[in-house]
Amino acid sequence: MTARAGSDQVASFDFAIIGAGPAGEAAAHKARQRGATVAIADRLWFGGSCPHIGCIPSKSLLHGAARRACGEDYSWQRASERRDYMVNRPSNADEPDDSSHVRSLERAGAKVFRGTGRIVGRGRVEVGPDGGRETLEARNVVVAVGSQTKVPPIDGLSNAHVWTNREATLARELPRSLLVLGGGPTGCEMAQVYARFGVPTTIVQSGPRLMPSDHPRNAQAVAAGLRESGVDVRTGVRALRARAGEGPDGADVVE
Repeated sequence: MTARAGSDQVASFDFAIIGAGPAGEAAAHKARQRGATVAIADRLWFGGSCPHIGCIPSKSLLHGAARRACGEDYSWQRASERRDYMVNRPSNADEPDDSSHVRSLERAGAKVFRGTGRIVGRGRVEVGPDGGRETLEARNVVVAVGSQTKVPPIDGLSNAHVWTNREATLARELPRSLLVLGGGPTGCEMAQVYARFGVPTTIVQSGPRLMPSDHPRNAQAVAAGLRESGVDVRTGVRALRARAGEGPDGADVVE
């Protein structure tokens, strides 16, 4: 049964899945393999962050940075173009293209909805650009919405030129300098990438070591590798405030 936007008709499915990242995609394909009817909705990228602003672009950039560190004449433009190829982003577009993920779901027989999914009752989901455009009924509702980047509430930071992992993995131009707040896997990866392409880079971790979830020996090896790549590694310190545009040439200052 199908529903049209703005109509009172309700589409019924065995599964309504909110979120089309790796978990949502896997659930949709597994359900279809077992003959269940499936609706899947996402307001941003089908495929989630990994293929678009996470694992795939970061590893592509790390590959280019490693080749440059080994002495190869590997430019940022070359690394950026290869990254765009890997995330399926055309040269004239700002965003990656997730159409291959959409086609895969549609070929499997899932009904794809682009928009925000909202649970409005038992077994009832509304989907649309702002919620509420389509009404779906489902015997099972799967919530697989993933996570969202959160900028820390540091005084003045909202006025500065702030990047999240999205901007860091999709940038086409090198920044003049870079301060990475947080020494987890993504922060360490991006710090090494930009340092190896000649960007003055500092990474700040409030705890006593980088990679706090890993074994201390691993964290020590990561810190040593970053320093060898030219990263200024600072642990046991915390960013207190930011002053937008008050540094040399309009750079932001973080205390």
